[in-house]
Amino acid sequence: MTDSGSNASTQSPDPDGSPTPWWKKPFVIAIGSAVVITVVTGWAGQGASAIWNAAFGGEKPNRPTVTVTTQDELFCAPWLLSKKPGLVAEELKTELQGVTEVYGKELVKALQKAKETSGSKIATGDGVEVAIEGPKEKVVILESLEPNVTKRSKLGETMYVGDQCGGGLPERFFTSNLDDPKPEFSLARVDDNGEKVTEPIDFPYKISSAEPEKFILVGETKASVEWTATLHWIADGKKGKTEISDNGNPFVSFSLMSASADFNTTSRDLKIIK
Repeated sequence: MTDSGSNASTQSPDPDGSPTPWWKKPFVIAIGSAVVITVVTGWAGQGASAIWNAAFGGEKPNRPTVTVTTQDELFCAPWLLSKKPGLVAEELKTELQGVTEVYGKELVKALQKAKETSGSKIATGDGVEVAIEGPKEKVVILESLEPNVTKRSKLGETMYVGDQCGGGLPERFFTSNLDDPKPEFSLARVDDNGEKVTEPIDFPYKISSAEPEKFILVGETKASVEWTATLHWIADGKKGKTEISDNGNPFVSFSLMSASADFNTTSRDLKIIK
């Protein structure tokens, strides 16, 4: 009697008659598919970033939120000129025709147009407001703050534009002499009128979401300097840094005390100082 299949081979031959390789067998394919599904499911469940960080150096620290606002007022501010003061004054007079307000939207619009047509610049680095907030329920240590000079140029002519101006610097601010070979930020102790300010906290110190920080950066120079700043911090026990810039561009600082001319926006008179 012939056994009809009890001892027959379980391998299914390929079209050429050779046995099917082990890695093509149905049960091997099924196991492989299950492994792939398990890995993908784990990746999605834990989060791709978590798995990546675990494999390549751990999770990133909870970065503080840093918001930068430049003091870019056109009114009661010095302008760095690309033309002679008399030519810029004529452009100002042209744009200010019909503007009767001492200060307001119409005046600002006219000044903006005159600045653009005359190719003038303003000192965006004269009072950079930096607001820092720690992650929720996390403490961040602010270690230090350093200026980075990106470009230095000879100072051209400057002209003060405005009328009835006044006021001092805010209570908590850091100044840097950008003309030093290695400039640093230092805590200011007096305002621009020589009055002692409220004692602020110097680096390093802690912040959080409940205790945010706000300070002003002032770049001082006798030339024309473009610069950024780097804030160094520690979060979750790990060091990090944040670049402080004007939306990716450097701030501009120049001497605010060496104006060679003064333009009164109310009387439209130009006064040559030196």
